[in-house]
Amino acid sequence: MIAHFFPVIFLFGFLRATNAQVPDCTAVAEVSEPREMLAATSVGARYALFAGGVNRQGDIGVVDAFDAATGAWSVLGNLSVPRFALAAAAARDVAYFGGGWNTSIMNGVVDVVDVWNATENSWSQLQLSEARSGLAAATVGGRHVIFAGGYAMNGHTATVDRWDCAASAWATAPGALSEARTHLAATSVGDVALFGGGFSFYLPGFFATVDVWNATDGNWTVGNLSQSRRHLAAASAAGRWAVFGGGERMRPNNESAVVDVFDVVAGTWTATQLSQARTKLAAAAAGSVVFFAGGTTDALGESGVVDIYDAATSTWTANTLALSVPRWSLAGTSVGAEIVFAEGWGNHKYVTTVDRFYACPRSRTESRPASTTAEIRQTRATATAAKSETALTGNDTLAAAESETSISAACAAEMPW
Repeated sequence: MIAHFFPVIFLFGFLRATNAQVPDCTAVAEVSEPREMLAATSVGARYALFAGGVNRQGDIGVVDAFDAATGAWSVLGNLSVPRFALAAAAARDVAYFGGGWNTSIMNGVVDVVDVWNATENSWSQLQLSEARSGLAAATVGGRHVIFAGGYAMNGHTATVDRWDCAASAWATAPGALSEARTHLAATSVGDVALFGGGFSFYLPGFFATVDVWNATDGNWTVGNLSQSRRHLAAASAAGRWAVFGGGERMRPNNESAVVDVFDVVAGTWTATQLSQARTKLAAAAAGSVVFFAGGTTDALGESGVVDIYDAATSTWTANTLALSVPRWSLAGTSVGAEIVFAEGWGNHKYVTTVDRFYACPRSRTESRPASTTAEIRQTRATATAAKSETALTGNDTLAAAESETSISAACAAEMPW
C-alpha cells in the first residue's frame, strides 16, 4: 500500500501526424497498488481490468477496474491466489485470469483460473491442466478462451488449455504448441488465435514460432515471425490484423524494434518498425490503431515512448506520444475507444500510474473523471466485504459487448483511422 496520495492530472493537446489519426487528449490517474508483471483484459466496451502483479511487499491479488461509462476506478476484489506472470482474456461479459507465480507456495507455479462474471458481479474458479507461469492467453469468437505455454514445475511447457464458454467445459483435445516456451505473446483475429515468440532454456532459446489455432476446423498450424524474440507485445487491430511488436533477442543489441503484422484476410505477413527498440512493453488496440507503450533497453533503461500504428493504412504517426512515467513490465488493454496502460516498473520503483489515451478525436475541453488514490483505497477497504456497486446488469453487459463495434464505427465516422 502506498503511503501518500497523488493528484489526478489531465493533459490535453493535439498531436499531428501525416498519415494516421491519433488521440487528441490523455488522462493520468493512479490505482490501488504499485506493481509490475500484472495482467490486463477488457469486458465488453465498458470495463478495463488489471489483476495480480508483484512489488516489494510480495505477490499481489488485487483486481482494479476502470469503468469507461463513468470514468471511475474501483477494486473488484482479489484473486483467489495472489500472483504475478499470469495471463488474462475475456469472452463477452466474463474475464479469465489464469496461471501465474506465487512465491509462497511450493514450486511457485499456479493452476488457478479466477473468473469474474460482470453480469452477476461474481467470482468463481477453474483449474488449468498444468500449473504454470509466463503463459499467454487469447479469446476466439467470444467462445474459446485459450491458455498456452509457460513455465511449469518441470520446465517450459507446450501445454494448451481451451475453455469452451458455450459448453462450460474444458476441451478434451486442445492440442499443444509446436514448441515448449514461455514469455510468448498472444492475440486473435477472425477465427484464429496466434501465439508468437517466446523463450526456452533449450536451443534455440529464443523463438520466432507462431502457433495458430483455427476455431473453424479446430486445427493447429505453424508460422514464423520475422525475428526470434521473447517479452514481445501483441494486439488485434479491427479483427483483421494480428500485430506483434518489440521484444528481446539474443545479445548483442538484444532489444527489437520489429513489428510483425499478420493479415488474416490476405493470409500474409509483413514487417515494420517501432521508433525505438525495446522489450517488456505493452500493446493495445482500438479499431485499426495499435498503441505500443513503454518498455526498456539495456542502454537507455525504461522507456516512455508510445508508438501508434494504423494497421489499415500500414502507417505510423509522424510523432509519438509519451507515458507520464517511463516504465516497463506494464499492462495494457482497450475499452471502447480508450487505450489504458497501467503500472509497471520505472525510476527504480513500482508505480501506480495509469495512462489513458483516446483513439478517436474528442473535444479539447472534455475531461473524463478519474478516482484519486484515496478514493480507490476506500473502495478497496470494502471490496472484500461487499460486491462492487458498479457491476453491470445483464442487459448492460450484453449491450456493452454488442456496442463495441458501433463505438469504433462512430469514431471512424468522426475522423477515419
